[in-house]
Amino acid sequence: KVIFFIDDKALVPLTPFGHRFEESIYLASGLVILFIVFSVFKPYFTKPYNTVEEFEEAETLVKQSGCSALDYFKTYPDKFIHFSEDKSAFISFKVTRHFALVLEDPVAATIDDKLLMIDQFEGWCKENGFIAAYYRVPEESLHFYTSIKKKFIPIGEEAVLNLSNFTLDGGKMKTTRSAINRLTGEGYLFKAYSGPQKEGLLQKLQTVSDQWLKDLGQKEVAFTQGVFDKSILKHQTILTIEDAEEKVYAFLNLVPDYAPNEATYDLIRKATDAPNGVLDMLLGKTFLYLKEQGFDSVNMGLAPLSGIDGVDITQKTIRYAYEHLKAFAQFKGLRKYKEKFYPSWNKKYLVYSHQYHLLQVPRALKRISEGS
Repeated sequence: KVIFFIDDKALVPLTPFGHRFEESIYLASGLVILFIVFSVFKPYFTKPYNTVEEFEEAETLVKQSGCSALDYFKTYPDKFIHFSEDKSAFISFKVTRHFALVLEDPVAATIDDKLLMIDQFEGWCKENGFIAAYYRVPEESLHFYTSIKKKFIPIGEEAVLNLSNFTLDGGKMKTTRSAINRLTGEGYLFKAYSGPQKEGLLQKLQTVSDQWLKDLGQKEVAFTQGVFDKSILKHQTILTIEDAEEKVYAFLNLVPDYAPNEATYDLIRKATDAPNGVLDMLLGKTFLYLKEQGFDSVNMGLAPLSGIDGVDITQKTIRYAYEHLKAFAQFKGLRKYKEKFYPSWNKKYLVYSHQYHLLQVPRALKRISEGS
C-alpha cells in the first residue's frame, strides 16, 4: 500500500522520526517507480545521430575494410552508425522501439576488431535499453556471437553466381535463352549506361519504378537494400531493356560490392506493360556483361525463408512470422526464380538473445524496412 501511495491507517507514526521515516518511504517509492518508467521508455528517448562527416568516415572504412555485398548498404542514408572507441570500426543499425537491428557484421580490419566492436555495441545497447539483434549474418561469422552467448537461426539463403563458367548455351539455360532470342527478335535491346545519368533516363526509370511498386501494392523497402532515389542512381551504372524508341521496360542498378571481384545489383524492376521474359533477358544479359567486365561472381541477393524448412518449433515460428507480414511478400518465390541461373547458396542467420524475441523481430524488421 505504501509503495502505491495508498494510505494505511494501521501505520500511524507517533514520533517526529516516524513521520520523517514515513516520508522517506514515500520518496523512495516514488523514485523507484520513476526509475522503472524511465527504464521501460528509455529507448523511446534515445535517438542516435550521425553527422555527414561521420558517414564519410564510415564510407572510408568500408572502402578500406569492406568484405561483403551488404557493406554498401551499411552507410545508406537510412542507417545509424556506431563507431568503436578509436573509430577504426563501426556497426550499422536501425532502431525501432526496444530493438537495435544490426545489418550483418561490423566493418573492421581484423577479427579482433570485429569482436571488440560487437562488445562495445552490446554495452551501448545495455546502457540505453535496447535489445540488439543481428540480421543476415554469414555462417562463418556465427562464432563472433556465440562467444557472447547469443543464439542464432537461419533466415534464408544468399545466391552467388559463378561467372567464370556462366553461359547461355546448353540445355540448362534453354528457357532463358529462348526468352532472350524471342525478345531480341521483337526489337528489344539490352543497354548499359555508366554514370552520371541524364535526367531523361532517370525520369524513365522513375516511371518503371512507380509502376512496379503499384503493381506489388507495396511501399519502398529498405534496410538490406536501397530505394529509388534519383540522387543516388544518378551516379551508378544502370542496365536496361528497351525498345527501338528507347522506352524502358525493365532496369537494374549496379552497386559497389566489397567481396573480392564480386559484383551485385540493388533494384530490379519492370514496367506494367513489360513483355513476358523481360527479367530473364535483363538478368541473363547482365551476367554476360559483368563477365565481360572481368568479375568472377555476382551476388544475386537473399531468398528469405529458403533452406529453413521447419525442422523444429523455433524455425516454424520464424517462418510463420515472415510469411504473414505483407512487407516480405515480394520476396516469396525468389529462390525458385534465382535457381534457373544455377547459383550456389549460402545460409544467412538472425542472431538474437532470447527465444521470446523471435516473434517480435520480424515485425521490428517490417517497421524499419518501411521507414518507421
